[in-house]
Formats: sequence, C-alpha cells, structure tokens
Amino acid sequence: MSVRSIRYSTIEQHFTKGVTASTDRDALAFLEAAQIYNTNQQRAIVNLVRSLKRVGLWSKMKAIYPFVGGTASTHKFNLKDPRDVDAAFRLTFTGGWTHSSTGALPNGSNAYADTFINAQTDLNKPSIHKSFYSRTDTQIVGTDIGGSDQDGPYDGLQLYIRLTDGFLYADIGYYGGAPRIKVSNSNGKGYYISSRTATNNFAVYKNNSLLANNLNTDTTVLPSVKIFIAANNTTSSGVIQYSNKECAFASFGDGLTDTDATKLYNIVDLYQKRLGRAV
Repeated sequence: MSVRSIRYSTIEQHFTKGVTASTDRDALAFLEAAQIYNTNQQRAIVNLVRSLKRVGLWSKMKAIYPFVGGTASTHKFNLKDPRDVDAAFRLTFTGGWTHSSTGALPNGSNAYADTFINAQTDLNKPSIHKSFYSRTDTQIVGTDIGGSDQDGPYDGLQLYIRLTDGFLYADIGYYGGAPRIKVSNSNGKGYYISSRTATNNFAVYKNNSLLANNLNTDTTVLPSVKIFIAANNTTSSGVIQYSNKECAFASFGDGLTDTDATKLYNIVDLYQKRLGRAV
C-alpha cells in the first residue's frame, strides 16, 4: 500500500494533536513517509504545503526538499512525492554529510546528493527554476546545484553561490549559446532562486531581491544528466566541484516570475523561522 492510499485515521494515530483529518493530504503523506513526530516540525510542513498551494506555487514544483527531521532518512524525501524510490526524486546521499535539525551539511570533498532529476527529460526548458537555502558563508570552488555536459559545448544547470572570486554564477545552459549570470555576492548565506521563464528571460534572486537578470536568447538543449546537490555531476569528468554549504531547503520545477520568487521567498523564510534556523 502506498503512503498516499493510507486512510487519514491510520496516519493521524501516529501524529500529535493538531494534525487532523482537515490537514492537507500531501503534508500528511510526507510526514508519514519521513516519520516526523515533532509537533513544531509537523506544523511547519503543514503550513509550508498549504502556503505553496494557496499562492499557486505547488503546481509549479517538481521536487521540494525541506530537510526536516535531522537525519539522512528524513532529509531524503521529496515533499511533492514522498515515495522512497528513484522515480519520486528522493535524495540519495553519498560521501561525508552531517545531518542535523538545521539541515544537511556536505564536507566539501566527497559529499553530494543525487536528486535523480534528469535535466533534459524531467524539467520543462525553457521554463525552469532551481533554489537553494544556504546556511553557510564560504568561498569555495564548489557547485551547490549541478548537472552538466563538459564535452563541448558545455551546457548544464548549475548554481555556484559564492566562488573564491566572490561571485555567484548561475547557468541553465551556457556555452552552447545560453547566457550565464555572474554577479558579486558578499555573503553566501541566504535563499537563492535561479529561474528562466522564457528563452530570453533568466534571473537570479537572493532572499527578497533580484540580484541580476539576463535577457539574451537561450538556444541550448540541456544534457541528459542527473542533477546533484553539493556537487556538479558531469557527463565527461564524473562528479566534480564539491560544495561545503549547508542546505536547509531546495526545490526544482517550472520557471518563476518576479512575483512568484517573492512569494516563494516569503514562504520559505517563514518555514525556516518556524524551525529556528533562518539566516
């Protein structure tokens, strides 16, 4: 029996008072899969799901990783589809990770999380977004989100929040003709959204602000490669450029407008505050 087919009464008996039959079914399915019993964490997830639905963002999401529960076994689940299978885009952690109530922290040398999301076939280019909530301010040659083809042309879907030169770099395609965003970033902490809504509209947001946009036309096709968190998964060189930034939320899905990005930031910011880990 799948998680989604379990009756409310079966789910509810496991959870604390306040998580009732009126609670969102998708939130309950996630809580059951991840076995989240902490009252504050339960309510944070319920409010997160309800808020995303209320403002019309839930349907734009392919995968949402809320990193709640403090362990690898709870952090792996995709809020949109909390089945423990590759097809549901649940995370598989490899290498040295530290899992805690504040998120998932990679060691910067061999750690990454496989999303099982194929950049070419699972995302709807040109309408694509990726997001990452960073609790770490470091400058490192590391990819916070990455999946690319280095065989030339070098195309991919990457986010480098703060490299050693002090700049943020974001790609949805690149050397094959798509524009890259490069912008100064003095602090690696915060919530980052990289979004393309059309072939000629690419933007990066930090917290509640537009960092930069690029209106040049994108003509690339993304490579058929799985997207990793905390490293770049390449078709030619394997896994490279490991990151050491603690992640407290990540998402992938359709492109987000300026208004969408503001709504998503406000929802994620409140979610982090409810869990006592906002930066």
